[in-house]
Amino acid sequence: MFSVMRDHVCQEIDGFGVCLAFHQAGMLRKHPKCDEVMDLLFDTAGVSILRNIVGDGGVWGDETNGPTPTIEPEEGVWQFEGDEEQIWAAREALKRRCEKVMATVWSPPAWMKTNACVHDGGELRRDKYQAFAEYLSRYVREWRDRFGIELTAISPANEPDLVTKYSSCIWSGEQYRDFVRDYLAPVFKQDGITAKVIMPETTSCVDHVQAYTDLIFADEAATNAVDIVGLHGYGYETVIAPVRGAAEHGKKIWQTELCDINVMEEWQRGNDIVNGIFWAENIHDYVNLMDVSAYIYFWGTSIYPNGGNLIGIDMKTGEITVPKRLYTFANFSRFVRPGYRRVTVYGTGAETKLSAFLSPDGHELVLVSINQLEREATLYAQIGETAEDTVRAYRTSETENLAEIAPVKLEKGCIQETLPPQSVTTWLISL
Repeated sequence: MFSVMRDHVCQEIDGFGVCLAFHQAGMLRKHPKCDEVMDLLFDTAGVSILRNIVGDGGVWGDETNGPTPTIEPEEGVWQFEGDEEQIWAAREALKRRCEKVMATVWSPPAWMKTNACVHDGGELRRDKYQAFAEYLSRYVREWRDRFGIELTAISPANEPDLVTKYSSCIWSGEQYRDFVRDYLAPVFKQDGITAKVIMPETTSCVDHVQAYTDLIFADEAATNAVDIVGLHGYGYETVIAPVRGAAEHGKKIWQTELCDINVMEEWQRGNDIVNGIFWAENIHDYVNLMDVSAYIYFWGTSIYPNGGNLIGIDMKTGEITVPKRLYTFANFSRFVRPGYRRVTVYGTGAETKLSAFLSPDGHELVLVSINQLEREATLYAQIGETAEDTVRAYRTSETENLAEIAPVKLEKGCIQETLPPQSVTTWLISL
């Protein structure tokens, strides 16, 4: 038996997102079913955040998976062509139900780094801290003034704790603290930049991210320079739990990258309902156990069958693959819109998980139930007084894709419903 505590309001939801970096936006743009994929992602699934890569001008990879040109290929030399793919994707997403565009730096341009290249780690040179801060400010301003796209947030580093053969840059906690406090914050203030600053987007949580945030939160000026704690969920050792100090300092938490490239079992990579349930439970856990305000899957679409996408595209056949995880993701993203707030759910279900969200005006309650079992389960949820005595619901199961089911009648403010095996159901309740 679950009890939904509508008066116990928790974190505000900023949205559910995807990324189209490393030329996957360009691949999609060339695909014959491009519009269908964009509609599925940003209308049907209602994805509300698009995560971009800040181009670094690297030379690794190719046109199917490689770096994006930088706006400053040499110090003091500016050029604003070459990122048409992501500009197109952002505009198309914003035409639909997407509401926010963020950008992450995988690496500063090579001329700013200790190893003089964008890949294989390296660090930002100390004598280029000011140049990098001005670079990020210019990036935000050009996207606004030149391309008409207001960036909601920007992150100076992607996985600062990891060296890779593709674009990467290492930052220590002290380096990050000094940069955001002494360089980025003053430049953003001077230039009137309103984009939120996200940091540190470490590879996993919680220990990895706290190695950075502990240093930030110990310094008042550095704390004021950061708006959102960003983190990724990779690694078998990942613990999904609150980030120490985030709530006390009024910082939202965004899970900004996670997909199926690091899961432990092959079955978790599939396109079936088992995989869809796996990711629905993952979203539930991040939202309820870590209090994240945003959950971003990696590629919204990609050319790789197991490349961590919500929709696969085949450039040879022109076909698309729509895994069940797109629809179980949509059970959250389509209905839990930016501005909704999570509310506490008491009780436990041995067979089900339940999340609850309240609309900004308090007139709608959204419940998302997950039955992970291979048999039917019964949902009992006490929600209290409602404006109507029936509830609309949308279900994803082995045979359903976000299908609207017959309205469910409330009995004394309680939902009692049999859930199909391995299913995710979203309930829309008028208050």
